Amino acid sequence: MVENEQVWLRSLTKRLTPAQYKNVVKQSEQLPERERQLAEAVIQVMTNANVERIENWKERVGMYWKDTLREIMADDIEEIKREAVAEAVAEAVAEVTEKAAEETKKGEKRGEVRGINALSNAILLAREKQYTTVDELLAAGTEREVAEAAVKLL
Repeated sequence: MVENEQVWLRSLTKRLTPAQYKNVVKQSEQLPERERQLAEAVIQVMTNANVERIENWKERVGMYWKDTLREIMADDIEEIKREAVAEAVAEAVAEVTEKAAEETKKGEKRGEVRGINALSNAILLAREKQYTTVDELLAAGTEREVAEAAVKLL
């Protein structure tokens, strides 16, 4: 049996050492994608079988264990960070977009109210001054669009 294959079989034990654990994980990183998926399944079984031992290693070795784990998991940690940042950015963009849409609606409503007020004022002015043409309302300072609408409604 080839040495590399023995590493995987030897890892399926409840008497795993930190060096064996690290070796198995390191070797899995060098495998092609399909084989890496299989290796990850073996690592999961290996980890589950050695939970107590791993906890003891962490207590005994302290910061070294954390550094080793960070080293082993560096690519995964970076990917998780990238995904978290991308998700946070997407959520922030969605929130800002939603708020902008709400503000736009508020602005549109304010604009509608202003337009209605301007039209009402133009109609009142036309009735009061007995204006009947757009030019008369324009001369009084009414905007063209409002003056045209007011004359149509008179």
